[in-house]
Amino acid sequence: MQHRSSPRGEQFGAAIAGVARAVAEHRQLAHLVLAIPDQVVAALLARSAYVCFADVTRRALRLAGHRNLPPDLVRRLERVSFDASLLPAWAAATQQVRVVEDVSALPPPDRAAALDDGARSALAIPLLAGGEMVGVLGYTYPQPHHFTPDELTAARTMADIVSVGIVGLQAREAQRRLHGQVEAISHASLTISDTLAIVAAADLQAALQRPQPTPPAREEPLPAFDVRAILQAIVDQARLIAGAEYAALGIVAGWPLSPGGRGVGGEGAADPSRKFQPWVFSGISQEQAAVIGPYPRPVGTLGLVAREGQPIRVPDVRQHAAFAGFPAHHPAMTSFLGVPISYHGRSMGNLYLANKVGAEEFSEEDQRAIEVLARHAALAVEHARVHDQLVRDIVERRRAEAEREHLLEQLDSERVWLRTVIDRSPVGIILLEGAGGERIVANRRAEELFGHPIPGTAGLAGYVGEIRHADGTTFSLEDLQSIHPLRRHFTGEELLLHRPDGQEVPILASAGPIQATAGDAIGAIIVFEDITPIKELERLREEWTSVVAHDLRTPIAVISGYAQLLERVSRRGGRSPEEQHAMSAIRASAEHLNRMVSDLLDASRIEARRLKIERQRVDLPALVREMVGRTAAIIDGHRVRVEVRGDIAPIWADPGRVEQVLSNLLTNAAKYSYPDTEIQVEVERRDGEAQVSVTNQGSGIPPEEIPHLFTRFYRTRGAQAGRTAGVGLGLYIARGLVEAHGGRIWATSSPGQTTTFAFTLPVAAPDGA
Repeated sequence: MQHRSSPRGEQFGAAIAGVARAVAEHRQLAHLVLAIPDQVVAALLARSAYVCFADVTRRALRLAGHRNLPPDLVRRLERVSFDASLLPAWAAATQQVRVVEDVSALPPPDRAAALDDGARSALAIPLLAGGEMVGVLGYTYPQPHHFTPDELTAARTMADIVSVGIVGLQAREAQRRLHGQVEAISHASLTISDTLAIVAAADLQAALQRPQPTPPAREEPLPAFDVRAILQAIVDQARLIAGAEYAALGIVAGWPLSPGGRGVGGEGAADPSRKFQPWVFSGISQEQAAVIGPYPRPVGTLGLVAREGQPIRVPDVRQHAAFAGFPAHHPAMTSFLGVPISYHGRSMGNLYLANKVGAEEFSEEDQRAIEVLARHAALAVEHARVHDQLVRDIVERRRAEAEREHLLEQLDSERVWLRTVIDRSPVGIILLEGAGGERIVANRRAEELFGHPIPGTAGLAGYVGEIRHADGTTFSLEDLQSIHPLRRHFTGEELLLHRPDGQEVPILASAGPIQATAGDAIGAIIVFEDITPIKELERLREEWTSVVAHDLRTPIAVISGYAQLLERVSRRGGRSPEEQHAMSAIRASAEHLNRMVSDLLDASRIEARRLKIERQRVDLPALVREMVGRTAAIIDGHRVRVEVRGDIAPIWADPGRVEQVLSNLLTNAAKYSYPDTEIQVEVERRDGEAQVSVTNQGSGIPPEEIPHLFTRFYRTRGAQAGRTAGVGLGLYIARGLVEAHGGRIWATSSPGQTTTFAFTLPVAAPDGA
């Protein structure tokens, strides 16, 4: 059998680097799963590539992204069982790498199962994270191909990077969905509360304006609370929160509501032979409902939710054992979520949703959110019953005082209801009451994260030492006052909570003032959640980057060493200029790759806060002059002028790291300067710090790009358009090194004229310090 030669090491290196870059750059899962197959096909010269997600519970794969797969194979991979006769399914079922080196060598029944895109060779790699199946990465070659052990090892490395990236983005998107649902539930609570208040006020007004009955005149029917408006608000909000195409809410027969959904009726057991009363829906027009026919009864799958009092969540309601079919003209429905509505353990109705938009079925997060909303519905229905009884008392006794008491009870109930929602929220919530935040109200989750009860009268001084910066440094009282939510809004700020047991909990906090109609602050709200799982994923990602970069150094050192040896031998042996140039190019490329690996290592250490700084007293002007003298090669064509202003006291720094920062700035200045222009380096003393500035003359940097210059992997549009070499780590590392010294770094630019990068370093510590 003829085997196609294995891809060169450079190809797999490029594939791994490309996949790692895609994982680092993409912040949306949908974009990442499209970028990964592109990188694999481009770097490994593969015919096609694909990424599948795994549903371990249902033992199934789902195609998430691909490059060059034919339509018939795309359809087969839309949803495929682990037990299917298909290469990615075998990899998922066994959690082992599956290889087909030549399809023609397989028995005829297995050929179509191995691959279906006309390729001759294929590889499927399970994506595992922490021992858990995440999905499958696969690619094919058009010709027979022998996969060497080194190739398989590199492929597993690439798969591990993909797994970490997918898990990280899945966690991030889950956090984002949870945050969105919390906001949606809060909005729904306010909507339901407003609707309840409006309907209650209208009915109470009607009761107060009802004339005094005069016997023996027949008394007019009592006004009754219109619960349908409340239920309609709930069902509309439920459809919005869960992303459903259709939603409906039904009250079971026997709950004390009069026929038609208005007023209190007789007590009795739920009767499956009677229709839901009332029945409200969302997503279907009144005209469509009239064509469908009478409202449904609590039978089949709908009745099962009511009878057993348990939620039902299925991808296709038509496949459910209790499904009784749809009436004529009913819209097609597949995914289904049913949640019981109960009050004090007694079922009063059900909340149903169908056809999850953008997904095959409703998620567990959807179910939890709708269960919270179902409790609101139970309270609303109970409010209707209590309200009707109170209205009867008002109308019968004609006492205005009873009416005012009723309103006070309603308002108090709303406050208790809102407090219940806040207290059961899955995120920490702290409410500051009063213009000065004199009183604090915290929910259970907030006290769990702080590790102790939060007293209502605690002041900011009590939290000095408990609330810290993300790097672990303590806030002073003045710092806490500067971020007080009564003073300013802030969103997504990362902080640390130092608990009494010594544990530090990373949180993501958002806060802002609550303003009255006149615009005055009457309080503030702080919302925060534990992001420990996300931080752990970030740590694992950085640790993996460090491991990969470290392992690359040995082969790079070997390549560089032999390239130098061959270069010396070629010069002594009278080799041709072309051969000598080739040896020099190999050595230069190895050195460039070694610098990139060093940058990756420094970037991972900075991110993990493990950067090592060895401080000593340094004569900064002498260091700068010596450094400039050694960098003639990298600034060829540019004259560098060093200017020292005044006396510069010794700095307290790591000389090697300072040289690394200055070398980076000089290299950038030379890259982006106009030809034959001067580069100016200035050293001066400012406010107890030593400042170094590097200025060049060139096209400059647009103002909107300056805030992003020191971000990891960021490259300006000019650098990308000019195809200047680099991966966007130099300025990120420079910032990390300067900040590790306790200094600052920044940039200013006048487009078309000059660009200046400046940084500061602390002066030397006193003797004996």
